[in-house]
Amino acid sequence: MTTAGYAYAVYKFANLSRKEVEAMLGIKLEETRVYQEAKQEGLEQGLQQGREEGRKEGRKEGREEGRKEGREEGRKEGREEGRKEGRKEGRKEG
Repeated sequence: MTTAGYAYAVYKFANLSRKEVEAMLGIKLEETRVYQEAKQEGLEQGLQQGREEGRKEGRKEGREEGRKEGREEGRKEGREEGRKEGRKEGRKEG
């Protein structure tokens, strides 16, 4: 096949559906190495994206949970300090 022929085939295939290409070539694309390689690449890219999104979401949730725990701990410590101060003041007045 000439360079022009390859260019035409690539152009033509780019605009065809998988079923159309399969019918034209008389093969099942799923059985070809190029299909398997493309599928594997897609899976790897999907896993990588999923990991990145999971890490991002996990960090966000972790920060939110940390803030919440920090506020609760601060309130608890504030109440305890307030009680101590109140007792101290009460003893002075009593």
